[in-house]
Amino acid sequence: MFTTTSASPTSDGQLSNRKFKKLPPSEWTDHFHSVPLDVSEMDALKREIETLKPKMKNMFMSSQGTERILMIYLLVSLGLAYHFEDEIYDTLKESFTKIEEMMDNEEDLYTVSIHFWVFRTYSHHISSDVFTRFKESNGDFKETLKEDPRGGTCPPHLSMHIQNALYLSQRWNMEMLVGVKYISFYEQEEDHDKMLLRFAKISFKLLQLQYIQDLKILTKYVTYLLI
Repeated sequence: MFTTTSASPTSDGQLSNRKFKKLPPSEWTDHFHSVPLDVSEMDALKREIETLKPKMKNMFMSSQGTERILMIYLLVSLGLAYHFEDEIYDTLKESFTKIEEMMDNEEDLYTVSIHFWVFRTYSHHISSDVFTRFKESNGDFKETLKEDPRGGTCPPHLSMHIQNALYLSQRWNMEMLVGVKYISFYEQEEDHDKMLLRFAKISFKLLQLQYIQDLKILTKYVTYLLI
């Protein structure tokens, strides 16, 4: 720790001496420097992603209509949407012109909710009137919805997923945190796709390692400036 003196003009034009103290090193600097980082592991993850990505793209593009919209929701929730930005953009641009046809006679609340969320998330206006079909004349949701497992009695992992959403909605949460929580939830879904789950896990792991690498470089640079 040391101090330096600097002369700077005051409001009346006179010079005043200021003492500046050297800031102590951040406690996080040593922490990030000590975190092990295996570059060979990162390279292996990148190779696996490059192998799986075309397969995932083919699975996405081979899906149709509502199935593809549900796929977009999964990609966003699992933190994978950035891999397929162009495909998602083109899909929603085309699908939005057929939104009324897609929603016509659709009586599944979950499906309608996913459509609503996906289109709104990507800035396509879809009216909340799509939920009117699930309401009674007094505005309350229909009693029959209680028979829906996603609206009535839930398995533990789904109940936790709902609690997390009520505490902080996906829209306002950090993308990385949404991804890691949804990966855990999706893994417990009986009908989860094993290849999609694997892709999500290795993609998250690679991002995690890349962030650590960036922090190590940044803290090293900051330390150099403070010397």
